[in-house]
Amino acid sequence: MKSILLIPLLLLLIMLTVPIDTAQADIGPKPSMEFEFEYETEVPYEILDGIQLECDNPDCSDAEPLEDLGPQRFTCELISCSSMAYGYSPYHRLQIRFEDGKTRQSNVFESDSFSMSYRVIVREDDLIVKKIRGRSNPLGWTLIALLIGGLLAILLSIGFIILMILILLRAGEDRADFKNSRWVFVLLWIVMGLLLIFASFFSITIPITLAVELILAFIYTRLRKRSILTTLTMVAVANTVTLPILWFGANVMSSSYNLLVIAVAEILIWLVESTILFLTQRKSVPFKEMLFLSFILNLLSFLLGLILPI
Repeated sequence: MKSILLIPLLLLLIMLTVPIDTAQADIGPKPSMEFEFEYETEVPYEILDGIQLECDNPDCSDAEPLEDLGPQRFTCELISCSSMAYGYSPYHRLQIRFEDGKTRQSNVFESDSFSMSYRVIVREDDLIVKKIRGRSNPLGWTLIALLIGGLLAILLSIGFIILMILILLRAGEDRADFKNSRWVFVLLWIVMGLLLIFASFFSITIPITLAVELILAFIYTRLRKRSILTTLTMVAVANTVTLPILWFGANVMSSSYNLLVIAVAEILIWLVESTILFLTQRKSVPFKEMLFLSFILNLLSFLLGLILPI
């Protein structure tokens, strides 16, 4: 038992010694700007990089670069630039560095629509930004869609909780298997599948994490001669409960505490999943085994997440 208690410390040390790029999952429309470049120079120069300055004063005397914050950022490719933000200042200015070695600065320009398109005229020593078009805020339709989606998610979550309670009750009677609870298992997979589709809109890492853990759980069932369908179902149930905890910790909490938040969330997830796996199969498996299984599943899926570029 002492060795088991060292697992949270090991998991914490692993996560604190590996550089983590927090997933930048965010949904909903955000103001954006697109910049097309037109050259009045002898030759068109490729864009190396640039910044978008945000200003409250009309003369941009208080200019500050647009901060990289989740999806909010200013990016440039070889022949174009774009930005997205949670909210812009009233006035803006571009500073773009080109392959000829010059950094050219634009005039001060404004934005008056939700999605803006600009033409940037590149001259020998400066830039001229002109508005092409703007598009109104689509938040109204998006809000309706989010409300409908949120209502469906709530109904599915309530259904999942009811089915999970039924499984826990049947586990006490040693009937929490497909043979004795076939309809509960079928409904569980339908509800979890719909919740998984909904969660995929927030982060593609959620279905990938579940797939990885199900594969590892399948290997475990072959090594330990456990019921495949029962074990895989309960691993999916445990992940349906805990993955939102990790997603929330990684994407909603303050960025200055990401490592600590993720570490605490991972340990909490490990304990919760172990408990769920044990309670739903308590007549056939010991708690220590579920504790170890959950640790392996979470550790390997976590390490895989560090490798995948998502």
